[in-house]
Amino acid sequence: MNSSKTTLIFTAGLIDLYESFYDFRWIQFATELAHQAIEKFMDADGNLFLAPPISPTTSSAPAMSRWRPAAPGSILLQSLLRLAAVTVMILFRVRAELGLTAISNMMAALLMP
Repeated sequence: MNSSKTTLIFTAGLIDLYESFYDFRWIQFATELAHQAIEKFMDADGNLFLAPPISPTTSSAPAMSRWRPAAPGSILLQSLLRLAAVTVMILFRVRAELGLTAISNMMAALLMP
């Protein structure tokens, strides 16, 4: 398992611990990891960089569109939404919504002929 996936699963696990025991230190640690994940794995438009690039279909395609979200991406987005609910930090909700929009746009483009 690569380190990015491990970090994201660990972040989700910390949120689970908080929801089980209501010990705020788990949320504090998860929040720190989530901030790091946003910086490392998301661009300003919400595109996720957790998987190797897909081979470009055309040379004119923007570089960002050649990246694909992976299962860790869904873990990150879910963790951001959960943290937004617990911490009321609007940044987490905004970043999760950007990520979901980016994935939706990419999937719509893949389905177009």
